[in-house]
Amino acid sequence: MAVARNGREALDALATLPRPFGIILDIIMPVMSGAEFYTAMQADPRFAGTPVLVSTSDPSRAPSGVLIMKKPIDLDRLLNAVAAFF
Repeated sequence: MAVARNGREALDALATLPRPFGIILDIIMPVMSGAEFYTAMQADPRFAGTPVLVSTSDPSRAPSGVLIMKKPIDLDRLLNAVAAFF
C-alpha cells in the first residue's frame, strides 16, 4: 500500500511503484487535484486500466467512468468497493 498527500506526489509515486491493483482518489487535493491526477494517470498506458474509486462530497466533480463513493465514507462500503477491484 502507498499513500500520497496530493495528486503530484501520487503521480510521482506511480513511476516508482509496481502497478497498483486499485486507487482510492479524493478529488479535492492540494498541488494537483484528483481530477488532474486521474487525467495524467489515464494518459500513461501502464496505469490507464487501473481501477479507481473516487471519494468526493460532490460527485459532479468526479471524472466520468469511475466508481464514486460520496462522503462521508462508511468503512464497510469502502471495503466492499475495494474488494470489487479484485
